Amino acid sequence: MDKQSKEKLVLTNSAIKTFKTCSMKYNWRYLRGIVSVEDSEPLKVGSAVHEYLESFYKKEPFYNFATPGLSPKGRGFVEGVVDSYPFQYGNDFDLFDIVEVEKNLSGSIKNPASGRSSRACSFGGKLDLLVRTKAKMEDIPIGSLVLLESKTTSRADDNFWEQLKMDYQTLLYANYIRQEKKEKVVGVMFNVIEKPAIRQKKTETDAEFEDRVRMAMADESRYHRKFVRLTSHKLNSALLDLWQSQQQITRVRLLGNYTKNPSACHNYFKQCEYYQLCNSERPEKVIMNSGLYKLKQANSELMDEVRVRFPVEQEIATAVSF
Repeated sequence: MDKQSKEKLVLTNSAIKTFKTCSMKYNWRYLRGIVSVEDSEPLKVGSAVHEYLESFYKKEPFYNFATPGLSPKGRGFVEGVVDSYPFQYGNDFDLFDIVEVEKNLSGSIKNPASGRSSRACSFGGKLDLLVRTKAKMEDIPIGSLVLLESKTTSRADDNFWEQLKMDYQTLLYANYIRQEKKEKVVGVMFNVIEKPAIRQKKTETDAEFEDRVRMAMADESRYHRKFVRLTSHKLNSALLDLWQSQQQITRVRLLGNYTKNPSACHNYFKQCEYYQLCNSERPEKVIMNSGLYKLKQANSELMDEVRVRFPVEQEIATAVSF
């Protein structure tokens, strides 16, 4: 049993997705706290855009134009969003009132059948935006609570939108908001910003390419919104899936039996960041000497209050049973 077994483990949507993809990857990232030294470009770009949107809806200045390590295309994209988003959605404040911005969510994970809370795991997350409608928005009744979830993508095609209809994270957020506010969330407005599919020309400098990308983001076709209504069936299914996921994670954690999923080693023509560790007979040596990895607290984006001491190690064994 790992040393974290004395604590109630916080499960986020990202942690659960990682576990379902590869339990060994979950172990490296969320139990050992080992990450790549360098964040990927999509992660840096997505974080910068979310920081900007937070400042926009809080009506605060945004200063993070100098995210280190971004390519000219990445910088141009962020700058273009900052330039153009107010022109695309400047009327948002007439459509809805802001209820919460970048709010941390936490709560117990309960067995849907018995109502019993897990003794091993709790839930944690951070929503983008929770709003209350005050004007007509599609078929949403005025006065309704709605999640506004922002995404950046390279391709907002039909497959992308179909996947969003089954977005597990927003279903969980809606459930925990209902528990906290005693009011249901009627749906999710997905706020999608599409990156331009353009490449740098041979005759183009980095500065010229960056500016061309920035200008491309002024095109209104880069900005998409679609509303997905949340049904009781979907919300209840998400809670059942969450309960079952924590049961699986608890069992594996109890046994310390983290397995590798070779089919997940290469996705989208990219090698998993933990490939060097999983492919080594001495992974601890790779961690210490390769310069590829650093330590980072799991779920560091969440508030400390979602981490709860787990007083009795023996109880984790009890929590495995239904």
